[in-house]
Amino acid sequence: MVNRVTIEPKEATVQKGEQQEFRAAVDVTGGAPQTVTWSLRTETGSYSNPNVTSINADGLLTVGDKEENETLYVRATSTEDDNKWDEVTVKITE
Repeated sequence: MVNRVTIEPKEATVQKGEQQEFRAAVDVTGGAPQTVTWSLRTETGSYSNPNVTSINADGLLTVGDKEENETLYVRATSTEDDNKWDEVTVKITE
């Protein structure tokens, strides 16, 4: 059973063209997988331009030079229980 997912760092400021690494800790009991799926969203919903900014399977966020959003949200969701997730705020700067 997955008890909770937590992301570090809790917030970040990333310049356009730079990267930020996030780590997820998955607290489990009973041998459940401690893996997560990483995703991005904006204030209005899903992030829909992966050619500009993306997050890979290891939690490495790459912010593109042409990113137009000032704020993005990074989410780590348990692969065992999609009701268990954590989310952090990323401020995007020039």
